[in-house]
Amino acid sequence: KVLLAEVNHRVKNNMAVIISLLNLKKHTGVLPETEKALNEVRDRVLSMALVHQQIYEYKSKSAIEMEKYVNDLLKEVKNSYFLEPEVSMVVEVENVHVNASLAIPIGLILNELITNSMKHAFFGVAAPEIKVICKRNEIGGIVISVRDNGNGIHTLGKAENGKLGMTLIESLCEQLDGVYSFKNDKGLVFNLVIPQEKI
Repeated sequence: KVLLAEVNHRVKNNMAVIISLLNLKKHTGVLPETEKALNEVRDRVLSMALVHQQIYEYKSKSAIEMEKYVNDLLKEVKNSYFLEPEVSMVVEVENVHVNASLAIPIGLILNELITNSMKHAFFGVAAPEIKVICKRNEIGGIVISVRDNGNGIHTLGKAENGKLGMTLIESLCEQLDGVYSFKNDKGLVFNLVIPQEKI
């Protein structure tokens, strides 16, 4: 356990160095589209670094507490975007713990969804809100739902227009053997069910 904790601590530190390098690079007069790409990569690395931080803190390879992880992730993503009015973050996570092999793809999916909402969903919305729900279903699987009260999207489907974020979400859901869906319902709603046998 001590060795595993040390390994994860070093991985987390290495990812922190990568994040710092990306932050330095984006302040060197790069083009706006380059800065945007660097921010997206940084947020993806951060979502993985938070998993290794939790493993180190709990000294266990399987003690990722989803409530703390989701709250930490939302806080970091929110700090990356300065929106007015401020986006309200609501987290409803039951007592769900997962191992790192699940937490990393889940975190990457959440990062893509939340950053997409922050960037695109809230034009003209007076009280923007993002809500994340994570719970066990009646047959032992995990249900994850991400909802915003923004403007929704006009085109729903796999890998929307070939965009990297949507392609990444699709690939990660397949990695989890999960069944996912998008729908417009007073904003965009994403639902993912991860089967019990994958947990």
